[in-house]
Amino acid sequence: MVVGDTQAETGDSVNWDVFPQMIEDMNALSPDFAFFVGDLVNGSYNLERQVEVWNDWIVASEALTMDRYAVAGNHDMFARGSKAAWGETFSFLPRANSPEGDEGLTYWFDVGNCRFVSVLTDVDGGATAELVAVQLHQRQRYLRHEL
Repeated sequence: MVVGDTQAETGDSVNWDVFPQMIEDMNALSPDFAFFVGDLVNGSYNLERQVEVWNDWIVASEALTMDRYAVAGNHDMFARGSKAAWGETFSFLPRANSPEGDEGLTYWFDVGNCRFVSVLTDVDGGATAELVAVQLHQRQRYLRHEL
């Protein structure tokens, strides 16, 4: 099951009006895994608060009865230092098949005979376009080599 944009419309956390019911419904369908493709939370420019709302998402999604994977979206990377904090907070995400420095952010995993790829396309708040281009190029090289 692939899901995107679980963030709240207002505030900086998950959509508490919808997300818990979504988790129940996903469990009833029993998919092999759940892949959340960005904007898990509405985000904050304060790193401490950013980590708090990621933890809201983790607590809410722990009720899933299947493996869960997540991709950081732009709303998940507002605060400076988000990249390192994401790796620490989402320690359950794949790390062994990630480029160095992108553990739990850019990764791949296999389910059956399909490979799923997460590529971080956003960087810490305040990053320049040149930095983004360099990082994307490095990730593309890594993925071409690994896949």
